[in-house]
Order: sequence, then structure tokens, then C-alpha cells
Amino acid sequence: EPVSALDVSVQAQVLNLMQDLQKDFGVTYMLISHDLAVVQHLCGEVAVLREGEIVEQGPPERLFQIEWQDAPGPPLPPPHARPACTPVLPLYHSRFFGRHEELRELPGVGPYTAGAVASFAYEKPVPAVDTNVSRVLRRVFFGRATLKDSLTVAGNVQRATAVWGLAGKLVPKNGKRAWQFNQAMMELGALICVARKPKCPQCPVRAVCRTGKG
Repeated sequence: EPVSALDVSVQAQVLNLMQDLQKDFGVTYMLISHDLAVVQHLCGEVAVLREGEIVEQGPPERLFQIEWQDAPGPPLPPPHARPACTPVLPLYHSRFFGRHEELRELPGVGPYTAGAVASFAYEKPVPAVDTNVSRVLRRVFFGRATLKDSLTVAGNVQRATAVWGLAGKLVPKNGKRAWQFNQAMMELGALICVARKPKCPQCPVRAVCRTGKG
């Protein structure tokens, strides 16, 4: 994910630089990404992995265009999305309202994906906690101290549960405000409260942050 935490303009600059280096020096990249637009823009060969195994492989022209855009009948979803899309028709009779609990029942859909889709696509007042949001909440509310046994599996589960519970209490109950809040939290973690060198002097919540205000 070489450009996942960058804004759109910087993403474009980095990707163009990578392409220029590839042309000038003949280098080969192995790009691992969830951003299909980046994959389609940069890659000459694409492999789709599911549970550690390659389930589809080929040039982007086939996987991103021909396979589900030009196939006869209704457009098909991307290969990795098919297992999740298949149950929607029989389970919900094509009436899918984007409720968090519905999304969690779909194969391969975890808490973050369910929260993000419910919030951004359906304006449901639910949290969407990715790595960036989790980092912001831990630093602001928990400070440098960690929960008991945080280095153990049980401790990590305890901490994740605490973060999700906190996010659920903070997210606005109004759907539109909820997705704006989730988006703002993601941007704060991606641009200001970054992992290695957080930009605390620029942080808008520094005054109440248990990590930054000290």
C-alpha cells in the first residue's frame, strides 16, 4: 500500500514517479494493494488473492474491463467481491438496506468493511474503525499507557474491543454527520496522527489528547 495514506494529488505524483523509474531503469514492482484504481493504473499483470491463494490472474484489461464489464447480461462484480455479493439475492430478495448487521453476515466482510459501507454508502450512524482511526482513538483517549496484557492475543482483543466501543459512543447519531465524522477521523490519522512521526503541533485535538498535549 505505497500511497494509501496520501492525498489524491500526492498519490498521482508518486505513481507517476514509479512509472517513470520503471521506464528508465526497467525495474519490476510487486504491488500489494486494496485500491483497485491504483492497481489498474500501475500494473501490467494482476493476481487476485483470497485466503492466501490466487483465485484469478491476468492482465488488467481482462480482469478490470472484459471479465465483468463486457460479459453478456448484467455487469458482474470484481472477482474478489463475488462471494459477498452472491448471498444478497436469496437472503434479502434484492432489498438490501445496508444495515451493519446485514453486511457482517456476508462472506469475507469484517467489522471495518461493514462499518465503512454502512456509513459512507447508506449514511448509517455506525463507526468505521480502520488502522488510522484506531491509532487516533488510542492516542487521544488511552495515551501512552496500554491496556493490561496488551502484548498478548487476549490483550489485543481487549484493546480492539475498547476502541470499537469508544468509536460507537463517539459517532454522531445523524447519518450524514456520521460519515463526515468517520471520514474526518480517517483523514486525521492518515495525514496528522501518523504512525511514526505524528504531527502533534498541527493536530486540532492536541489540547485534549493524552499523548500529544504532554
